[in-house]
Amino acid sequence: MTAPAKETTSVTVERTVNASAERLYQAFQSRDEYNNWFCNNSFVQAREGGLYLFIWNAEQYSATGLIKELVENEKVVFTWRSTWQGEESDYPEILTVTFDEADDGTKVTFFHEGMPPEGKEGYEWQWNKRLDDLKQYVETGALPNIVNRVIIGIFPGAVDNETAEKLGLEQGTFSRVTNLVPDYSAEKAGIQVGDIITHLNGQKIGPSNPMNAAVADNKPGDEVDVTVARDDETLALTMPLSPYPVPDIPDTYVALADTVAPQYDQLIEQITALFDGVTEDQANAAPAEGEWSASMVIAHLIYSEQQFQEGIGAHFANGTPQHWSGNDTTRLTAIVTVNPGIEGIIGALRREYDETLAIWRNFPDETANSNKSFLWLDAFNVMGWIQHTQNHLAQIKEAIEAAQS
Repeated sequence: MTAPAKETTSVTVERTVNASAERLYQAFQSRDEYNNWFCNNSFVQAREGGLYLFIWNAEQYSATGLIKELVENEKVVFTWRSTWQGEESDYPEILTVTFDEADDGTKVTFFHEGMPPEGKEGYEWQWNKRLDDLKQYVETGALPNIVNRVIIGIFPGAVDNETAEKLGLEQGTFSRVTNLVPDYSAEKAGIQVGDIITHLNGQKIGPSNPMNAAVADNKPGDEVDVTVARDDETLALTMPLSPYPVPDIPDTYVALADTVAPQYDQLIEQITALFDGVTEDQANAAPAEGEWSASMVIAHLIYSEQQFQEGIGAHFANGTPQHWSGNDTTRLTAIVTVNPGIEGIIGALRREYDETLAIWRNFPDETANSNKSFLWLDAFNVMGWIQHTQNHLAQIKEAIEAAQS
C-alpha cells in the first residue's frame, strides 16, 4: 500500500542586485564566499553532484545535500535536507537559485519547494534575509555578519544553581555580568557589574537561548527590552544595540597602504625603543622555561605578518590558509636564527610590513574590482593585526626587564 504523499508548499523571494550575473554566480562557488554572506560555516564541493553542508549557529540550523545542477552564471540547484535543534526534516526539499541580468542589475530568485506547510513563514523570512545580505555583500564588499552584528558589551559569567532556581532560570545559564565594555549596549542601558540578565528582547535567557541568540534577528540601532536581577530588585530597562566596531574602508588598495604605512612606522618605532640599551643576550633570554624571549615575540609578529600576507594572497588563489604555527617554539626559534641580532630581527619585521604595503600598492585593479569584499576584509583585518602587535609590546618589555634583573 503506497504511503500518502506529504503535503508540501513553496516559497519564492527575489532581489535585484547591482552586479553582474557572473559576480553573483561566483558568490555560490566557494566555502569562503558562502561564509562571508550566507551562513556561519560551510563545506562545499562546487560541482554537479558535489556535497555541501551549511551551518547557522544562532538559529541552531543546518542543511545538507547535493548540488544537483550548476549552469554557469544562470542557475544553482540544491537538494535540501535540514536539521533544526537536533530534529532532522524528512521532506524532499529543493532550493533553486537563478540569475537573470537586466538593465538595472541582476535579478536573483530563490525558489524553495517541498517544505512542510508550517515551515513556509520561517523560510520566507530567512531567504529574504539571505538576499538582503547577498545584496549588501556584493554591492559594498561588507560582511553582513560583521556590519549587522550587535554587541551587548558584557563579560558574562555563570549563574549559580541556587540563584538560578530563585530567578526561575535553567541551570547552566550564563548571564551574570562580570564586567562591562565601555560605551556599548549594556552600559548605555544602565546595566551594572553583578546584574543577572534574565530576559532579553522578550525572551528568557538560558542554555538553549543565550543572549546572542535572543538578538540574532536585530540590527545595530534597534532598541530591545532587557530585564535584570540586581540584589533583590527586578529592573526593566531599554537597551540600544551597538554595532560591531568597523574602521573606515578606503576606496582603493593604494589608499589602504597609505593609511596603514604610518601605523606600521609607529609600531617599528615603539619596538625599537623597547630594545634601546638591550644586549643581544638579554634580547634572547627567556624569562622562564617555556616562555618567549623578546626576540621570539618579534619572531611571532614576523610570522603573523606573513600569515596576513597569505590571507591577502588568498584573494588571488580563491582560498584561505587554514594552518597556523606562529606559537610554536621551533618555528619561532628558526625565525630568530636566520635573522640574528636585534637589528636583524627588527629589520625582518620591518621588511614584512614593507612587503604587505607593496602587495597592496601593486594589487591588480581587475582582481580588486571583481570582488569588493577583498579590500573590505583587508582594511578590517589589518586593524586587528595592528592591535595584536600592540598587545605584544608589554610582553616584549616584560621579557627584557626579566632578562635585565
